[in-house]
Amino acid sequence: MKCRYRFTVEGRIRPSVNVPVSARGWLFEFGTEKGLVTHIDVTVPVPHEEDWPSIQENPAEGIKLHINLRTSHLPWIRRELRSLQGLLGIFGLHSIHLDNPDVKWIPESEDERRKLVLYSFSSKSEQLPDDQIPPLSFDLIARAVLASDAASEIEVTLNFFRRGMLDVYSNSYIEAIYDFYFVLESEFGDGKFKKAAILNSFLESPALRSHIQRAIAVPSLMLQDKRTRKQFANIYAKMTVEEALDRIVELRGYLHHHTTKRRDNWHPDDQRRYEVDALFLQSVAYNAVFDLAERYLWDTAVVSEYEALAKKYRA
Repeated sequence: MKCRYRFTVEGRIRPSVNVPVSARGWLFEFGTEKGLVTHIDVTVPVPHEEDWPSIQENPAEGIKLHINLRTSHLPWIRRELRSLQGLLGIFGLHSIHLDNPDVKWIPESEDERRKLVLYSFSSKSEQLPDDQIPPLSFDLIARAVLASDAASEIEVTLNFFRRGMLDVYSNSYIEAIYDFYFVLESEFGDGKFKKAAILNSFLESPALRSHIQRAIAVPSLMLQDKRTRKQFANIYAKMTVEEALDRIVELRGYLHHHTTKRRDNWHPDDQRRYEVDALFLQSVAYNAVFDLAERYLWDTAVVSEYEALAKKYRA
């Protein structure tokens, strides 16, 4: 039995010749479209039947089937593809999508074909369809236009938050931590940068303490899956405001530096490791920027100007 893992590739790599590469008992193949590499297939031997996929019927109430993929090779394949990604990044490769590869099992005999219960597996996440996005009240859009000149005072902070949201949507959680942290540093850091000084500034801000407390008490809606909910419950849900702020400042300092001499180091592609931290910071930053923005969106003069505009178009 063999198992083939297919990983999507982004970038502009155009091989002059394209042939399979065999290394360490695995087979690497480069799929192309119009000459450019679009995916990498890694095929590995799976000789032992206990490592083949299995299906358990009715494992629990309300669950029809449980699929056990048994992809024991996957962590080691990802490790090598990270190195490959770095090496080929010098020549134009942008990224190899290491999460959720398509998996296909390839029988090598009629007996294996008969015993195999699952031939392929794939999964993907999808955004909410456009027609299911809740409509945004037009008065908010109009008031944002009317308030945009005055709100230039806070536009840098707002755009740090916007960029953090884009990072979250692209699963770039380390970058999201940076952008959301800059929201807090800009508004509550009082110009301090060293760890002890900025932590003290954060702790002395009643507004930031309130934003932190709300984020602890009301988890982000983006903490949707079972894994992130459990991580949040085990980490932030048990913390005081002081403990949460200390973790945030410590984490930002940790991610701000890197050395090959440190054992417990972070990897720029190990984004999922910091997902819960990024989503918690997103909640805190959202509370902060909404508090800032409402001062402009609900300003008496802006509301009056909008009401006059609305009256004009109703007439």
